Amino acid sequence: MYYKEEFENLVQQFEEKKKEKLELPKLLRLIEKLEEKQLENENIAAKFLSLKEVLEKAKENYKINKSIFARDFRALSEYIRKEYGLVSKGFYTAVYMSLGMAIGTGIGVAFMSTNTVFFVIGIGAGLAIGSGVGAQKDKQAKEKGIVY
Repeated sequence: MYYKEEFENLVQQFEEKKKEKLELPKLLRLIEKLEEKQLENENIAAKFLSLKEVLEKAKENYKINKSIFARDFRALSEYIRKEYGLVSKGFYTAVYMSLGMAIGTGIGVAFMSTNTVFFVIGIGAGLAIGSGVGAQKDKQAKEKGIVY
């Protein structure tokens, strides 16, 4: 349904470095998770077909098509997250780390009037707390079986 064999064959044609830049292992994990959960959706199938076509073109003209592929893959991942609640590995860690840094920066700025070191301490503390909370959320998501 989601062109698993075709994507596996296409992925084999790329160098390791390009595979990682295009996040092709993540794409294959997503296909496997959708098949495992038996989620069939014509809209998603059409998006995978579009991704497959862009990936085939990327073999010939990598620089132009890598940004198109990345944009389309992000849109597909976001759609699947909203529609089915499936998230990529490390999703919550990234989200909560960013949130923690933002909150830590605010706290650091608030206390910066007494000592400028509080700004750096606030960012570091926010980063640490956000990473910890995000890692815990990622662990819970993995236990629920919604991580690809």
